[in-house]
Amino acid sequence: MPNTDGYSATQMIRHFKNKQKASIPILAMTANAFDEDKKMALQVGMNGHISKPIDAKSVKKAIMSMLLKYVSYDTFFYTKFMVCCIMKP
Repeated sequence: MPNTDGYSATQMIRHFKNKQKASIPILAMTANAFDEDKKMALQVGMNGHISKPIDAKSVKKAIMSMLLKYVSYDTFFYTKFMVCCIMKP
């Protein structure tokens, strides 16, 4: 992102007046792999953290985990289908 980092963007999103938009799941995908980096991501309001290099299985697992926690039952199964189709190697 040219004008802001993921931490700042997350904080802006979490302060939206529209609570539905403010509560969207946010997954950090970064080269920063230290425990402090993961803690910082969670502290600013991100819902998960994946460090690079990544593989399709870890991305799929993280997305599916977030979907189970943060979306409705109907949306989960539709999105699960879409993620599975997109993430097939």
